[in-house]
Amino acid sequence: MKFFYDESNNVRVLRLKGGVFNTDKHANPSPYFVLAGVALPNKGNNITSSEIEDLNKIINLPENVEEMKYKYIAKGSFLDNLKSTKLTKILEWIYNSDYLIHYSNVNMEYWSILDIIDDLCDHIDSYCGLDYSRCGGEKIYKDYHKDALYCLLKMEKGNFLKILTNNCYPNIKGNRVYKLIKELNKLTKKISSPSYRVKKSLTKDEVLKIKSLQKLFEMCITADSMELVYDTKDNICLLYTSDAADE
Repeated sequence: MKFFYDESNNVRVLRLKGGVFNTDKHANPSPYFVLAGVALPNKGNNITSSEIEDLNKIINLPENVEEMKYKYIAKGSFLDNLKSTKLTKILEWIYNSDYLIHYSNVNMEYWSILDIIDDLCDHIDSYCGLDYSRCGGEKIYKDYHKDALYCLLKMEKGNFLKILTNNCYPNIKGNRVYKLIKELNKLTKKISSPSYRVKKSLTKDEVLKIKSLQKLFEMCITADSMELVYDTKDNICLLYTSDAADE
């Protein structure tokens, strides 16, 4: 296939410094990196300028415009966008052509902390402390607790990121491993307290996730290494391109 794409919110390097992600300082903070566009199957099809010109005419795109920007197609909220006749015409044109739509949406914050759960489970596995079959398997258990960890981040983002920063995340080694687990465990205890649950109107599902995460932290309090999380650079949580490594 030939892919045509554009990206949105590619920060290249997700950094954690001073208790905040670098994305939090943007005018419109968002943890999502989106890559999307159209693709043409390799079936001997060639893209002709006439095809694009036909589409441009259908949506009345100005002749001097080189790119089909969002501002030329729709405006307003998501629901307002769906009312756009130009957007409808574009989708109809794609539907009747050989083109396909591709779309990828990555939550950078979620992916930057997942290894914590994998490391904790590896520690428990070292002494056969978990029977994954009771919850449907290892993957289900890990995915559930990765969601729980992200839930913890969203509920107490400031305190959560402060804990990571104070322990030089993701450069977790030595006594930082114990401190990180201990402090995150303390945070789950705070959230699972009756007063907090009432104040924040937590759902039953959220409470169950936090309590289960708390149990996982308690089972791993003796862990002394976090090999999957470990990185030699403090505060760099995600890299998106090889060029970014040089920044």
